Amino acid sequence: WILVDTMAATGIEALNTGKNSIGVYPNPHPGAFTITLSNVNAQCHVEVYNILGEGIYQSGLNSGANQVNIGSRANAVYFYRIIAEGVGVIGNGKVIVEH
Repeated sequence: WILVDTMAATGIEALNTGKNSIGVYPNPHPGAFTITLSNVNAQCHVEVYNILGEGIYQSGLNSGANQVNIGSRANAVYFYRIIAEGVGVIGNGKVIVEH
């Protein structure tokens, strides 16, 4: 995997896993963010966890842009992972909720 760290400058985290591409933006956000998938040929889903490791959100993902809304959660750092069926984790990172 090759991680391209564009987050510091743009608030957009991009992960390039060979031919697969995953984008997560904006970051920080007020409770909703977007995950973009391109060139991913497997069924995927996202899981979001709080700092204690408790699952707070899970949803399937489609190719293209996917809105993730973790609602009115407290200002904090949350962790996500993107899992492709039959492959495993293809992306992970953190998002910041900032109201």
